[in-house]
Amino acid sequence: MKGNATISGISEIDRSDYRLLRERMARQHEQMLAKGRQGQ
Repeated sequence: MKGNATISGISEIDRSDYRLLRERMARQHEQMLAKGRQGQ
């Protein structure tokens, strides 16, 4: 039981980090697209 609780806690942290990473990547992608449009 204790091991499962630890695993679930870690997975929750990983999920929040993953969401932050996705948001950061999406923002960088949008900036790249914006630069590409300006270049054209």
